[in-house]
Amino acid sequence: MKSLFRFFSQRSEVPIETRDYGKLYFILSAFLFVGTMWAVIDEMSTRRPWKEYESQFFNLSRQKWEEKLQEA
Repeated sequence: MKSLFRFFSQRSEVPIETRDYGKLYFILSAFLFVGTMWAVIDEMSTRRPWKEYESQFFNLSRQKWEEKLQEA
């Protein structure tokens, strides 16, 4: 815990204009990217169990329309 306080006390001695936030921004943006990808994958694969039935329905519908087109 003392090292954390020492870090912040040393940090306050550095002028604001010369502080480097690049590593912090990189880590936070990496967390944001991973979280976004996780949400997209979760939405596409696990939260839509009806997608398979929907694609079967569209295939069946397309087949029926193609049969009607062939009859005409």
